[in-house]
Amino acid sequence: MGEKFHTLFVMAARIALLVYFGMVLYVCFGHFDDLPDMSRPIWGIPQDKIIHFIMFFPFPIIAALALDLRPGRYGKAFLEAFLLLVCGLGIAAATEIGQGYTTYRDPSIWDWVADTSALLSSSLAVLVVLLFKVRRSSCRNASSAS
Repeated sequence: MGEKFHTLFVMAARIALLVYFGMVLYVCFGHFDDLPDMSRPIWGIPQDKIIHFIMFFPFPIIAALALDLRPGRYGKAFLEAFLLLVCGLGIAAATEIGQGYTTYRDPSIWDWVADTSALLSSSLAVLVVLLFKVRRSSCRNASSAS
């Protein structure tokens, strides 16, 4: 990947992260009167929990791209994925707590559980990619040293 393309890619990811935050805030704090009933389950899971899962799943992926993570060691890859998870959990908790301060939304621990399951899933995916990058980098370094 050329350096100019890489720079543009990271910049686009940072813009996407800002747009993502705006969308999350809109969905979490918007005042929606005309929505259909979201309590009907799909495969036994309430629709609003599925929406929470979908809403928080992209965070670690977009954040990893926006931060241009390049771990050089396995430990750093685990730390970076863990920090993305913690940040996501904090954002999810803040949205639920913030909803408690509105007159038109209610906070729910089950919404946070759905958010958490999404963040765990996508943070694990990010970790796998980061570990692959470390392995590929160490293989390149070993072959160039010989």
